[in-house]
Amino acid sequence: MDESLKYTSDIELLIEDARLRGMTDAEIVRTLCWGCTYADVRGMAKKWAPFLGLTVREFVEYARPKRKGIA
Repeated sequence: MDESLKYTSDIELLIEDARLRGMTDAEIVRTLCWGCTYADVRGMAKKWAPFLGLTVREFVEYARPKRKGIA
């Protein structure tokens, strides 16, 4: 197999494009998870987190909205 060839998925291309547009990892995750249930977020985290260089836990934390006055 030719090692100069690298597999690129659509996920990688979407993340690369978002980063080129100046989005942070947290902004990418929040955009992906907008309106999703917790179960959907967990499922997405397992698929997308490795491409972002995040753990599943970090992905889920980024997806949770920050609310004032709630610890």
